[in-house]
Amino acid sequence: MRGIARGIVLNSTSHGFWTEAGGNTLLLKTLVREAESSGTLVQRHGVWLKTAATPVHTVKLEAVVKLQLMRISAAGREALNLIALAEPVDETLINVVAGEAAVQELLDQHLIKPGGNGLPNLRLVNPVYGEVLRSIVPAAQSLQLHRQLISRMDVLEDNPDSLLRMVTWSLDCGADVPDRLLIRAAVLSARLLQSETALRMASAVRDVQWQSIAQAVLARSYFNLGRRDEAAAALAQETVDGDAGPSQVVSSSVLRAATRAAVGQSASLIRAEAEILREWGEQQPGLDGQRTPAAQAAVTLAATVIGLLAGSVDGDYKRMGPELERVLLQSGTVEGSLAPLFRGLALALKAEMMCALGRGRQARLLVLEAAALAQPQENDVFFIPEFISARLVICALAVGDWPTHKISSTGTTNRRASRWRPMAARPTWWPDTLPSGREKPATPCPC
Repeated sequence: MRGIARGIVLNSTSHGFWTEAGGNTLLLKTLVREAESSGTLVQRHGVWLKTAATPVHTVKLEAVVKLQLMRISAAGREALNLIALAEPVDETLINVVAGEAAVQELLDQHLIKPGGNGLPNLRLVNPVYGEVLRSIVPAAQSLQLHRQLISRMDVLEDNPDSLLRMVTWSLDCGADVPDRLLIRAAVLSARLLQSETALRMASAVRDVQWQSIAQAVLARSYFNLGRRDEAAAALAQETVDGDAGPSQVVSSSVLRAATRAAVGQSASLIRAEAEILREWGEQQPGLDGQRTPAAQAAVTLAATVIGLLAGSVDGDYKRMGPELERVLLQSGTVEGSLAPLFRGLALALKAEMMCALGRGRQARLLVLEAAALAQPQENDVFFIPEFISARLVICALAVGDWPTHKISSTGTTNRRASRWRPMAARPTWWPDTLPSGREKPATPCPC
């Protein structure tokens, strides 16, 4: 690639193009030229950088792909289209639908390859073929192939590639997708930082019971794209589900508040979530229909946690201490997934408070305890892993623990946080300016 771009090229940039082209030199040259023409490959201070994904819907790329596919038969081309639309697809299934001879032809031409992961799947040899082919297959033909294949297969919900591809294909050709699958695919896309895809899937969700998670996916995806105003607008939508259980309402309120804090919304908006929850709790007989003190206490405790999140945004640490201790003491009295959620947030917030007050070593132990708690996977999209890992980074910096800072800032704080790419080392509770408008010092705490 250095010969094509004529200058210094970062290894990550050249590796990205090489991966996209699948080792095909003609595709590689075309991708580099198209990226340069579109402005996604730029030279800064003598170094070539890739600033965005290379556009694949271009005349030159389509021409190159079509030229390289001219040698295959009509049956091979139909099989190739089917694999492009459904990849990764089960080899046995594609042999039945498209014919073994057509599949073997594609293997001989090195246009497809085994999908890996120990599964008998097939996929295209490089992603560019897939992107171009999916863009040029007519919608009517895509729908026909979709019906032909979907009637013979089960969507593998536990296979991320299969789930994403089938949901995307269904949306592309106008086929119906159950909201349950849309949400699973949208959350997965958000976790993989495929933000545009996540936005598309979350926007297609219609059932009210899934709207809270869909909002979080929208907010997270807009935030990842740097579109903070739209992230805030997504959280401003009303999502009251009359059929939702009380525990789900309580959990959703806390998770929405955490998401508001993560995308940089004000403390007043976060506190508004607590007020709404308190008003709702006053009208309910108790959690899950039980008139028990512990059930009603869950609402009160959740409102307290939300208030603490707002206090974190304000930096009002002196007032947070007693309420943090109460949450930590009473978090074991709530049932189900609420207990680790309340305790994890409270531990992370207490660590933040102690670090800001100069007690970094004790703070680090608390945030490590928070990271070790097993949270439900669906909480990931609400910024919970980042909420904890950001505070671990600050504690590590405060005590000079650079190895921990390096590990946690790459998203490996706990078992699930390792599946995320890092969003930022700076915590969301550290705004650029104080409420008065004065700039904060270079370091977040005096410890």
